[in-house]
Amino acid sequence: MPYFTLLFILFIGDEKTWHLANHPLALFVSKDQGKITAFFLNEKKLNTRSLELLVCGKKIESLVQNWSGKEVKTQYQVLYGENTWEDFTIRNKYLLDSSAFTWQVTITPRSAVSKRLSLSFDLPLVNSMDHLFDYEIGIPVPVSDFHKIQFYRRDFYLPVITLYNSIENIGLSIIVDIKTPKPALSINLTQESIIINFDNLTCTTDRSLTFTLYLLVHEADFRPALKFLLEKYPEYFQPVVLRDGFDEGWFYQTSVFDDEDRIKLVKRQNVKWVEFHCYFPFYGLYVPPYGDWGLIFDSDEVSLHQWQSGGGRVRTSLRKINELIALWHRYDIQVYLYFQPFEAWHQYATKYFSGEIARDQKGQPLPAWKFCNLMNPDPNNKWGKYITEQAKQVLQHYPTIDGIFYDRMDYYHYDFSHHDGYTSINGRPAYMLAFALEKINSEIFEIFHRKGKVIWGNGPTSIEVCKNLDGIMAEGNLSNLFKLQYLCATRPLVYLPYDATPRATEKKLKYALLCGAFPALSYGDSICQLLEKRYQGLFELIKNRKWVLSSNPIVVPKDFRANIFQTPEGDYVGVVVSPRKTQLLDHPYEYNIPITINTPDASQLKYLYLLSSDWPGIVRLSFKREKNKIKFSIPAHLTTSVVYLSRKERFKATYSRIPIPDLEPVSCAPVDDIYIKFTTGDTVLFYFANNTGEQINLKLEAQFIDSEGIIKIPEKLLLGKFSTRTTPLFIAPRHSGKIKVRMIREGKVIEKIFPFRMCLTPEPEDLFYDEFKRGMEKWQVIRGTWNVEKGAVRAKGESHLAFVLNKKWKDYVYEVKTRMQGSENPFVDWLKSYLFFRVQDVNNFYRFGIHGDAGTIDLYKCINGEWKEIASALFEPEPNKWYVLRIEALGPRIIGYLDGEKILEVMDNTFDSGGIGLGVLEDGMVCEYREVILKNR
Repeated sequence: MPYFTLLFILFIGDEKTWHLANHPLALFVSKDQGKITAFFLNEKKLNTRSLELLVCGKKIESLVQNWSGKEVKTQYQVLYGENTWEDFTIRNKYLLDSSAFTWQVTITPRSAVSKRLSLSFDLPLVNSMDHLFDYEIGIPVPVSDFHKIQFYRRDFYLPVITLYNSIENIGLSIIVDIKTPKPALSINLTQESIIINFDNLTCTTDRSLTFTLYLLVHEADFRPALKFLLEKYPEYFQPVVLRDGFDEGWFYQTSVFDDEDRIKLVKRQNVKWVEFHCYFPFYGLYVPPYGDWGLIFDSDEVSLHQWQSGGGRVRTSLRKINELIALWHRYDIQVYLYFQPFEAWHQYATKYFSGEIARDQKGQPLPAWKFCNLMNPDPNNKWGKYITEQAKQVLQHYPTIDGIFYDRMDYYHYDFSHHDGYTSINGRPAYMLAFALEKINSEIFEIFHRKGKVIWGNGPTSIEVCKNLDGIMAEGNLSNLFKLQYLCATRPLVYLPYDATPRATEKKLKYALLCGAFPALSYGDSICQLLEKRYQGLFELIKNRKWVLSSNPIVVPKDFRANIFQTPEGDYVGVVVSPRKTQLLDHPYEYNIPITINTPDASQLKYLYLLSSDWPGIVRLSFKREKNKIKFSIPAHLTTSVVYLSRKERFKATYSRIPIPDLEPVSCAPVDDIYIKFTTGDTVLFYFANNTGEQINLKLEAQFIDSEGIIKIPEKLLLGKFSTRTTPLFIAPRHSGKIKVRMIREGKVIEKIFPFRMCLTPEPEDLFYDEFKRGMEKWQVIRGTWNVEKGAVRAKGESHLAFVLNKKWKDYVYEVKTRMQGSENPFVDWLKSYLFFRVQDVNNFYRFGIHGDAGTIDLYKCINGEWKEIASALFEPEPNKWYVLRIEALGPRIIGYLDGEKILEVMDNTFDSGGIGLGVLEDGMVCEYREVILKNR
């Protein structure tokens, strides 16, 4: 674009102001205070007031008294100065070059005593922007919808915020220097400002702290910011071991329990590499000093002394593990042994490394995996030296492995039993554990890289811990995949969501492909495996891909999501997905989807192919070339389309047109499985599609089958040729049944029948019903704050819990609607909500519900305060979405439901009667509840 042509001008300024300009940026800096009084982009002023610097919460009113301006080279311009303020010396520097504007602040205490420090950059640059790119969900959102504080390492993993002016096609990214220490970094977007906060810092005279921001101007896209980071800090994004030796492909978790038959099966499913778990006795000891050993995981059934004396029912050996590694290699599947520096079985940790256990402010061990302690892996302490030696032992005893699977790169808690020299919280020194991970990584990575071994890291929550990492796994929900994809612009990414249902598998496949990640095998049935087979050929196209990081390289209509990659051969692979469409609900196709690909080498691209998960085969498409733009249309699209642009002929087309099935002139289908969540009715979205090349008018009717109630549907619908519309239907039935939708066009009738399920409805004979019209009057509030808001009760606090006690309630069905907003604790990025049943008292009950940090819906029992898991099912919840939890307790038989679908069923007779409850006992969770129903059975 012409406004990105760079012109280098330095204005000497007047008596009061220094002027710096480097088109399209221009800055005015006051000489007496050193503030940026005006910030111009394309001659348009962005700021509403001066850009401010706050130290320890106080605005620096006189940052620099004597400025000098200097043009060091023709490539850049700089203004700098120094001043003292209370206990600190503050050095400030403004630099404008061809790549970005840099604002750098260096702070040093003036006394020998350590000083607590916080620093904020207040940048009033929001008013001229209309969208913000949300790195947590991977799309731009309106600025007006995004006034919240985001925390680094929880909400975003790259220290960058990107704003757009979509009308003028201008973007502005604010990037925090990767090497700036960040014990606590947050970004607060207010109505006019972006406020960058550095907190929980301590500062000493022997070490200054430097804080650097880069303000980058570009087109309205996030990719230039990612390109800037990649070019400035390549060691944090590039793999060390070249990927030529890594056959990228599908992933599978294995252990000592898999045999050759299982290996043959996953080989047929295109698996290329495995994480080898459960070869070691317990977390923290990866190479025991014995020839064979017992396996202890997630339990205390065997004591450490018993294990050291030969205990453990399931055993393995060094010889067996090496034989299994060789067996996987025989089938050309690479093996990566599990390893991590953070967690240790608590018996082992307490006996040998008690001084290195990470602890909270009260001296209690920080939370970790089951029966484990969280350790501080600083390489200078006892545990850090030990775990480094364990890494050497792994390589020595298993020399043929392809590398390691490096788990738990997500910890960033504060350890108050150690000090990192940077972190201080409420006057107490602490250790940000991510800093310890950075240190130990440099030693462990060198051990394996020296031998040419690949290192896969699981779930890093900051770019700093990714230095020299070869590949990344995104484990868990989609949010984690979206946040981690930007760390993998040039290295491989794999996605493991533990999908066990067809809808979950399809979602995994669509979004893994969109993010350039290979998927893990599904845990589901034959339908899941069929879906995976449909996608296998598409994933082969993105092997060893790199992201295209020029501005807006692929443009699609707003209801689609797209990404584009470059192959090692220099070809381009564009991925286009429909987020809400599915192959599982007879959703309609969409036609003639306009696509534009922008690439500087467009003139060299001669072949365009279309492939899809929705139909087999390859179609060659025609296209138009306009300078650097390639324009074409996807003739028909349902869920996922892949376009392949190449210089040479890569494929032989198998079809001249897309072989979609014959469709009726008009069609309709619900966007999702129909489940009516509220007794007052629910709004359900339907697709209506015109499959003809002419405009049509539809008359619409709907009625219940096997039920009764109210249906509100538009009487008429106008559909353009080959178009699809999403239309809401309001459905308020009495009970579950079917709905018939009738579409009438020119006297011809097409009917579709769809089943639906219904939540429980209240009846006079119910044991209990509450819609919270009188607040918590019917409940005994045990913990937390409970307030009624808009027909629901909102509960919050460090924990929240409420009971209705009645030991006469025996066999019943208990249902509640719940919506999770998230945690007030910045270190908690998961969701939880539970119902309690057959409650005896605060220490004895069953608990069923959404357990976000475990990635499950599960059932527990608590007996005299001791917890025991009974059953669980894989599930990843979404925030601010209503879910319906239901329990059927019939004698010893317990059945759990989510949104009317049976999730688990067990037999347990610990409690045969009791009351009910709502709540979450940890993590500062904020939840809403509505329409509690308890029915006798």
